[in-house]
Amino acid sequence: MNKTTLYRRWGTKEALMLDAIRERAVTNVPIPDTGALRDDLLALVRAAIGNLLTPEVQAMVRAGISLAPYENSVAAMVDSCWTERLAVDGGDRRTRRSASR
Repeated sequence: MNKTTLYRRWGTKEALMLDAIRERAVTNVPIPDTGALRDDLLALVRAAIGNLLTPEVQAMVRAGISLAPYENSVAAMVDSCWTERLAVDGGDRRTRRSASR
């Protein structure tokens, strides 16, 4: 794939990295809904750790660390990825539970 194609779609290296992190998280770290908060948190942490141990995610972490001194937006982008994901998924789950009661 040509570099111009990448920049046309994502604009920056940070945006590309965030999209890769988001896609990876959605695919490999599902937000659990067991009905018990403790079990949900344990399942989430186990899935996150498993994801972090893969070579692909370790490469993304290294890339993020290498960009961080030059790009203050990297940490904020990663934080926003999880904040958005947990808020949206959590909100949907609460709405489903309320509706089913």
